[in-house]
Amino acid sequence: MYVVAALTLIASCSGDDSSSGSDAGSGGASGAGSGANGGSSGDTGGSSGANGGDGGSSGAAGAGAGGDGGSSGGGTGGDGAADGGGELDSGTDSGVPGNEFACVAPTPSTDFGAECPAEDPVTLKLTPLRTDLNVPIFVTHAPDDESRLFVVQRGGQILILDREDGATIGTFLDIGSQATTGTNEGHEYGLLGLAFHPNYPEDPRIFVNYTIDGYTTDDGDEYSLETLVTSFEVSDDPNVIDMSSEQILVRFGQPQENHNGGMLAFGKDNCLYVGAGDGGNGNDTGPGHSAGGNGQDLSKPLGKILRIDQDDPSVRAPGNPTDPEYEHIWDYGVRNPWRFSFDRDTGDMYIGDVGQDEIEEVSVAPRGVGNNNFGWPIMEGASCFGGGGCDMDGLVLPAYDYPHAANSENCVIGGYVYRGSAIPSLHGWYLYGDSGTGRRIRAFVWDGEAACDTAVPLSERDGLTLNGRITSFGEDAAGELYVTTAAGLYRIDQAE
Repeated sequence: MYVVAALTLIASCSGDDSSSGSDAGSGGASGAGSGANGGSSGDTGGSSGANGGDGGSSGAAGAGAGGDGGSSGGGTGGDGAADGGGELDSGTDSGVPGNEFACVAPTPSTDFGAECPAEDPVTLKLTPLRTDLNVPIFVTHAPDDESRLFVVQRGGQILILDREDGATIGTFLDIGSQATTGTNEGHEYGLLGLAFHPNYPEDPRIFVNYTIDGYTTDDGDEYSLETLVTSFEVSDDPNVIDMSSEQILVRFGQPQENHNGGMLAFGKDNCLYVGAGDGGNGNDTGPGHSAGGNGQDLSKPLGKILRIDQDDPSVRAPGNPTDPEYEHIWDYGVRNPWRFSFDRDTGDMYIGDVGQDEIEEVSVAPRGVGNNNFGWPIMEGASCFGGGGCDMDGLVLPAYDYPHAANSENCVIGGYVYRGSAIPSLHGWYLYGDSGTGRRIRAFVWDGEAACDTAVPLSERDGLTLNGRITSFGEDAAGELYVTTAAGLYRIDQAE
């Protein structure tokens, strides 16, 4: 089984991944707000509100050896991902009785992967919709809404744009005054993720992932930031959020300012999935990191893919593994799952996990198959981390990994499996990118065990150019795909 690694933020993709530190000249929006700044992991309920702040983040992956190639990985490294994580809870449906959109125990897929295509996709182009945005880091859509796009800016704003021409319709949400935000593409904190309830707007909730100022525990443990996953409700105006409606689902400390993850997405089981990085620093070590790394510590949310029952986040979601002390753990052993996605047809999960010094990886997990250990910090990609040997028993290897190429490829940005109708030859291909200076977009098809072949280099083949480093991919209601850069929003189209 394979899970797509989620992507780390840009700051983890350049420079030295040593310590949290602070970037000179970083501008955090210092906000007031009424809520408590501290809080232990797993605190739920209530309204948030938070202190802002500033600070920077250390870089992460340096320039490693290797070229543009890449290896298709695949296969488990032992007896399977269930080792070490405990059994899956068969669970029962939670939420409102009779609610068909309640979070439920997933049904594991038994038929996954696709037949390898005989030909590559047709020539593609990038259609610019906007080139004047302020560090957009995600674009998405509301269910069944084919007229609007929702663009997340790291500074705390969610903009509504017209799907056809990119014109601004309005500001959906602005939490810049309460989030600890970054003002440039290198910062790994701020407003990081957005997901709409599967039954939106009948269920009026949206869900966001953002950071606030850190705290010091009674025992003296210091956290540079705190991650909040909260919900808001849309107001009577469909283009404006009711700011008084915020409720906290989960919160947990970040020992350093990098590797915060931030992705949110709903699976076919109607549960909310959350990407959480390992807490920052390098090697998954240092203050706030467990012996053996946070990625392998099942008592912590860091270095994990979390799965939450949005209707009752105080309990273990139906179907979650039963052994982890931290009840929201679904998968573990990731470094910084910046962007992950679900194939809208199959429900398989693709994770872009940013590497450290040498290797970037994409993992894929079949629908409903959890308890995967993707290996960090034991492994980086399909190789033992730091060289030498390691115990691979029970680890899940990536579907595809590739080596760093100086500064041109050193930070994977997870994307989506194309399921739109405008580009038939692209159907079933997974598109992803890299935020290195090469600004490259790639594509592969997963056959159920690994990538079919070396990823197709779409950027070079088709002459795709962008006005900044790639920050994310996105999908609209029709299944068409988009790319965000440090300043722009592009739609992926078939070349004429």
